[in-house]
Amino acid sequence: PRCRWTSASPSSLTLTGGSLNVFSQIGLVLLVGIMAKNGILVVEFANQLRDRGASVREAIEQASLTRLRPIMMTTTLERLRTLRLGAMADAYLAHQHDAPTAALGFDERFSMLVDAEHLFRGNRALARRLKEARLRVPHACLEDLDHSPRRGLDRALVRQLATARWIAEHQHVLITGATGVGKTYLACALGQQACRQGFRE
Repeated sequence: PRCRWTSASPSSLTLTGGSLNVFSQIGLVLLVGIMAKNGILVVEFANQLRDRGASVREAIEQASLTRLRPIMMTTTLERLRTLRLGAMADAYLAHQHDAPTAALGFDERFSMLVDAEHLFRGNRALARRLKEARLRVPHACLEDLDHSPRRGLDRALVRQLATARWIAEHQHVLITGATGVGKTYLACALGQQACRQGFRE
């Protein structure tokens, strides 16, 4: 006999007293779709094992064990993307193809996933702040400042300004100098530093 796949409607909403609203209906459709897809794959793999001479029980057990990890991965990825944790989902998928990372413990891998999402959101927020700032020299940064003697920049003062404490204290910075010495670059570098520290216009 061939292996057959059947499904039943989820009853968790009834058991928990939840309402069948639009959002729960979307969740049910997504859940049924995922389970149907993976159920079909399990049955197909079990049928292949039956064709090779395995018994029904052996085929079902081996197919279920073999497909369990991919099913869990697919479900986890779908849930992460539903929760708008796209960067974490991408990192989770990349970990599955990296043997050294996959060999790490749960705490280490989970920490790496959280770091990936945190870094992605931080970079996205920084890009948004830089776009809103409309700096004339977008690539300007304090790390690339030329501190040669001819420019007369005070390193200690620049380091102090880099803390952006002057913004928190509602102070102003006035940059003076001859034409072409880099006043605009310095101003934009201070602006970028402020954006990197979370300040907005």
